[in-house]
Amino acid sequence: MGKDLNNTKALWNRYLVLTGEMKKFINQDDVDMFLNLLEQRNILHNQLQEMGIGEFERSPEGKSLGSKIKIINADIQYKAQIWLNQAKGQERKVNASRSLGYGDNRFGANFNFYK
Repeated sequence: MGKDLNNTKALWNRYLVLTGEMKKFINQDDVDMFLNLLEQRNILHNQLQEMGIGEFERSPEGKSLGSKIKIINADIQYKAQIWLNQAKGQERKVNASRSLGYGDNRFGANFNFYK
């Protein structure tokens, strides 16, 4: 039983580290590294789900670790929402410029009067 507890604790600590690294890279706008870490964390999440909730998760140390993860996750979700809003804004700008004849619109040359 002690071995399972230590294994669970190690997995949760690794989950915390990956979550912290995800926050670091999302703050640096490094999307590729963020997604790579997210994939690694999802694999770890699946392993933890298979193990179920056990003694470590119910312990004060496990609850404290879970609280830390929740706080970091909230920060990540906030930054991800900002990314999404920025991407939507950029898409609107691109669509607006295309409708005015800029970009890859084939009628764009008609608006280039001074060239």
